[in-house]
Amino acid sequence: MIYLDLFVGVLTAPFATLRALAAQPRPGAAVVVHALIILITALAGAYAAPGAPPLPLTLGAGLAVVFGLLGLFLYAACLHLSAAFLGGEGCGRALGLFTALAFASSPSVLIAPFGLAMRAAPPVFYYLVSAALGFWVLVLQILSIQATYRFSFWRALAALLLPFLLVLAAVLLSLVLGVAALLPQLKGLLPPTL
Repeated sequence: MIYLDLFVGVLTAPFATLRALAAQPRPGAAVVVHALIILITALAGAYAAPGAPPLPLTLGAGLAVVFGLLGLFLYAACLHLSAAFLGGEGCGRALGLFTALAFASSPSVLIAPFGLAMRAAPPVFYYLVSAALGFWVLVLQILSIQATYRFSFWRALAALLLPFLLVLAAVLLSLVLGVAALLPQLKGLLPPTL
């Protein structure tokens, strides 16, 4: 019953609930709740998503739960490092962030009833609702960082974006270095100029 109270708390009073979860981490509850959210979302996607090719449900749902939990762990670790880099208070709060992020994905469960209700509607409605719920989850993730590390909203947003910006910079740097390394070989392929 306490999981349901926390779930409803994230939907109705998100900052207070996420702050409480970050202050008193419950990693076991986080794993259970996040696994259930992934399972419900995966099953809803299999039945409600327009034109979705059906995978064997047991395989698809099992893989979704395993990779979803692994992804949450890695995501929380990256965000924890990012928040520590930006000087967050309580840098030993990785489990608090993990717990808050797991519960922050709670609105994703709402795709199940919306998706089933909109099966007869044009696919664009399904995608609009999915985008709105995704934005809601993103805001809750920012609030999770804010509550865990006592950041301002903008600093929490910076902590959320920093890992993505670093990956983007690494990809761009790799492309530039790759093109620079290939440029001498490409010059030999060009016809001589007068």
